[in-house]
Amino acid sequence: MSDKSISDLIQSILDKNKGFMTISKLMASLSKDAKSQLGIKSGDTGKIIRRKLEQSLSDCFMFSAKGRIVYILTPCEPSELVLNLLSPKKALDTRTISSLPFTKAVFISIINDLVDEGKAKIKVDDKFIRPKFFSVEANKIQAVKIESSKNK
Repeated sequence: MSDKSISDLIQSILDKNKGFMTISKLMASLSKDAKSQLGIKSGDTGKIIRRKLEQSLSDCFMFSAKGRIVYILTPCEPSELVLNLLSPKKALDTRTISSLPFTKAVFISIINDLVDEGKAKIKVDDKFIRPKFFSVEANKIQAVKIESSKNK
């Protein structure tokens, strides 16, 4: 199996998984032959696997770490990955957001950029956030909690 066919195989796996996945899930998806072609042995640790994948595939794919989890991504802008997940009819749920290969800060930056560019819009509902509004009166700050329509 040549490097090109391994790249094509990994690209097809990523295409079926929204353009990204954890390295451990990728390893579970690859055959023994593909793993051996990449120089990955059964006793290799996650760090060794990551290093071998980055050495073999860094010109074809991107890698991103979120905490201790390492992701492999299709070669595109991070905003493109998020944009491909957006739908005009269905919002991103918290599960999908937490599965993204970005930290919370990076995700927020991407969403803000997409909104600024007019490619995405934000709609806040009471299932996702419990807003608190503050008023300032005579050097006192008072919190006013808004009750959810569900709780009434």
